[in-house]
Amino acid sequence: MKKITFLFLTMLFYTFGINAQCIGTYEYVDVSSVNDGSLQVQDGCNWGGDWNNITDLVIGQDYEFSSEIATDYITFTDDSNNIIAYGQSPLAVPAITVASGRFHIYADNTCTGDETCRETYIQCTTCTPAPVPDCAETPITPADGSTTVPAFDIFTLSWTAPSTGPTPTSYDIYVGTLSDGSDMTLFTNVTETSIEVTVGQASTTLYWMVIPVNETSEASGCAIWGFTTDAGPAVPPNDNVCNATALTMNTTSAGNAYYDIYATSETNEVVGSCFNGGIDGSVWFSFVAPASGSVQISTDVAGGTHEDTELAVYEAPSNCADASSLGTELGCSQDITANYLSTVEVTGLTEGTTYYVQIDRWGGSDPGYFGISIYDLDVLSTENIALENESLFNFYPNPVNSILTLKASAAIQNVTAYNMLGQIVINNNPNSMEKELDMSMLQAGTYFVKVTVNNTSKTIKIIKE
Repeated sequence: MKKITFLFLTMLFYTFGINAQCIGTYEYVDVSSVNDGSLQVQDGCNWGGDWNNITDLVIGQDYEFSSEIATDYITFTDDSNNIIAYGQSPLAVPAITVASGRFHIYADNTCTGDETCRETYIQCTTCTPAPVPDCAETPITPADGSTTVPAFDIFTLSWTAPSTGPTPTSYDIYVGTLSDGSDMTLFTNVTETSIEVTVGQASTTLYWMVIPVNETSEASGCAIWGFTTDAGPAVPPNDNVCNATALTMNTTSAGNAYYDIYATSETNEVVGSCFNGGIDGSVWFSFVAPASGSVQISTDVAGGTHEDTELAVYEAPSNCADASSLGTELGCSQDITANYLSTVEVTGLTEGTTYYVQIDRWGGSDPGYFGISIYDLDVLSTENIALENESLFNFYPNPVNSILTLKASAAIQNVTAYNMLGQIVINNNPNSMEKELDMSMLQAGTYFVKVTVNNTSKTIKIIKE
């Protein structure tokens, strides 16, 4: 009898535990609490059995967690699933004691999971919103009504910050095609009073609006400004093989030196073996092979607007007016690891012979401006790069767009990159003789890279494009 009674009590205790608190089985989203008193959407499609990671809570403030389904059951825990509060939606948590925690949701207090999409919410009920900022005052570039904004190329949107009211913490930029602003959508949010943008259409009128934001409070009633893009550039001069642009060996062009806007395909034009779906608008270049017979060609040059190129290298045509007479394809590149631009290395070339480079855009991607680099692979090799200390390590390329390669005769112990303010922006301990240092996330400018090999350090200056 005692055993039966004990078992019965255990079952009651276990059942009460399930009914009282339900711990989710699937981590769904991370949510940063805005703490401005507003009803904040956590997610639009939480299922029963999900849990969300909530951060940036303000200790001591009152919070309410809820679901659009009134019968949902919510448990709030700390980051280790220690129970703080539980109950039917909405769940109040007064004077919260943690800066981060977990929101667990089920369909009922027996921890029933489901696959029903429901919006879930968080609200700091004792928080107050920041003061509302005033509107930005005037556009600087382009001027309101300008008709000379360059199509397909980079230009700057800039504006005058409000001279009264609280200082905005950021600016929401809205863009649309209707002058009354009825179709405007959020384009981006920035913290400065300018942003570089591109419009991939010619002779197009767009309208834009800057909404200053103070934490989460937005200005209202702000002005709508407009501009029209120009007709764009002429047809590329190197649209056809016969007019291929000659490249100079061991150089990198400006990032917007060339373009494929309004480029066309020639009759019977060859298609690179790695190209996607034929020719979408190719342009042509040529180069003379160096003594090494080996080159690297790349469109991975900062400063352009093209986001997706395809590149192929060929032997010269027997008749440049006949695009089908191009010689053997020697190399083809559609994408490189860091982005959708193209880099190809070709070896076995004949010194002094002219070869041709075809650059196209991938599928339905937008045309744009791009740059090209072409280098003799011997110049990029560790044997031929001019170094401040050849016995310690070698590096290339410089300037660099994404990957800086470091090679040494012994293990590289440490690599530290500093910006011009002396701040560390990269710090690695490779412990290998070769290191590919990813600098793609850094802004363009000058950096100092300190490399340590055999307990000896040397600092080099690198230009990031």
